[in-house]
Amino acid sequence: MKLLRALRFNSDSGQEMYYYFESVGVKNIVLCGMHTNMCILGPTFGIRGQVKLGRNVVLVRHLTNAMYHSEMPPYVFHNAGTALVIRHIEKYWHRVLNGKTFLIKDFIHCANSIHR
Repeated sequence: MKLLRALRFNSDSGQEMYYYFESVGVKNIVLCGMHTNMCILGPTFGIRGQVKLGRNVVLVRHLTNAMYHSEMPPYVFHNAGTALVIRHIEKYWHRVLNGKTFLIKDFIHCANSIHR
């Protein structure tokens, strides 16, 4: 049994991703990248959308960032803004993995303890 495989698939549609993942047997998704508060959290292909479609989705904390301007609410520095988004994801959507020590076993444990 393969625990992890990299897939080359690109889409901005949560439904399209759902059907593709179904066709290849993917149940667990690891997300990383820029703009946690915009691209990773909100759209149908992000955490909210994929969790609602029944996928086990986790975010790797240190492999992401937030789109944030410190002169807008909540008026904190950039790193603090990113931390706020990460805390929101952990509180309402799913546990977040530590990117500095990311291991396959961490993902398996995290995916098995999903909460909605």
